Amino acid sequence: MPRKPSRRYTLRSLPCLKATFKFVSSTEPSPYPVVAARIESSGAQALYNNLHETFSDFKAKTGRPQLLLLQSATESEKYSTIDLRVTNAFPRLLRLNLALCQLASLPVRTDLFINRGDITDLAMSFFTNPFNNYEKIRHVAYVTRGRLFVWHDKFREDTFPSVRARNNWYSGYKFEQVCAHEWPANHAEWGPLPKSETRPTPVLSLLQLSLEKDVQAMFLAEYDVADTNKTGLSRYIELKSFQPNQKKIEQIDWQTLPNDQVLKLLIDDRACMKFFKTCLQCKLAGCESVVYGIRTLEVGLAGVRKFQVTELESRLRQLKPGLYHGCYLKALRNVSELVRTLYQKCEENRFYLMTKKSAKAPLQVHAASDDEVLFPNPIAPELDTMLETTEKSRRIILQEYGRTFESVNKTEGKFSFIPGKAVVQSSEGAAEESVRNLLEKMQIE
Repeated sequence: MPRKPSRRYTLRSLPCLKATFKFVSSTEPSPYPVVAARIESSGAQALYNNLHETFSDFKAKTGRPQLLLLQSATESEKYSTIDLRVTNAFPRLLRLNLALCQLASLPVRTDLFINRGDITDLAMSFFTNPFNNYEKIRHVAYVTRGRLFVWHDKFREDTFPSVRARNNWYSGYKFEQVCAHEWPANHAEWGPLPKSETRPTPVLSLLQLSLEKDVQAMFLAEYDVADTNKTGLSRYIELKSFQPNQKKIEQIDWQTLPNDQVLKLLIDDRACMKFFKTCLQCKLAGCESVVYGIRTLEVGLAGVRKFQVTELESRLRQLKPGLYHGCYLKALRNVSELVRTLYQKCEENRFYLMTKKSAKAPLQVHAASDDEVLFPNPIAPELDTMLETTEKSRRIILQEYGRTFESVNKTEGKFSFIPGKAVVQSSEGAAEESVRNLLEKMQIE
């Protein structure tokens, strides 16, 4: 399908909220440990307490340089976000499967079913930066009944190399509590909130988004808090706990500096990829604002600031114009190209494993056996039944796409994927050698 220069890949697409679910433990006989309970989207998320405003009063009236997040250095030890009942006997996208089954029908034009985090990771892996988290890419593509499912083929983990690393991770969840807590009027009473063993029952929203005009994705996303003064998806706020690369963090007057000066202190060469990722997460979910908890070495809050996503983008564009224009603005287009390529080259009902050897290496895709994947059950039987009811209509849609999604010659071998480049395909022997020669010529590896 010929391309026309447009704004399709400048991250201006807005998602559509299809439904909101709370995932609770099964109380009736069920093959699954959790069930998707559909709830009203309004009031489903915790409400934001405008901490970025009241935190200024806390610091001014108490004279304390920070608000500690943890009651002790060992508080995070038993905290977990993993449901041990959900094993690889179930689909990796179990929650998404269960949510889709609650819909009256599946939109026939939806091409990709995935989690928001996986779209983000795939998009970030195409950034030409050594810190693009390429090592996270171990994803499986699976096409069935004319639909593409992609999931992260790894077990969830919450193990860390050190107590500090674990506390920094845990501080993000404590910051979520801090931003939804009803703080006493007496600022002297402010302190670390009580320890929580596990996260509350997750509330996830099912979103549909056009990655490009002819590529539709459906995924689950979790919203942190909501602003009561706004409506629609813009009411949701992304929360981030972040330790900047600055000396004596607690001595910087974070609450009174202008936004642009704070962003210069937060976003530097070392941290830029974290902020690119945050912007992508927000764009995928329709969030317009982010609240940053500025974390100290002692795992305390030295400041709390609220920014519009456009402000983060402006700083990133100024600091890293090449990455901003060459990778960030094309993030959705790159994922769309991958989706088209997978449809063209993957056989149905077969696993394809995607990995990256290095930050600048192409995405390697190869057909995999059931033994090579960690989650060999791709979809729930109930969802497969729903897919079957729309399969005929879906096939018609694929024929309409023509050259975009249908290819007579499917491949059983390997192929490399480079956004914006012709897809390099190989099978064995000489073809594989030609791929290496081409990659060397392109200086990809």
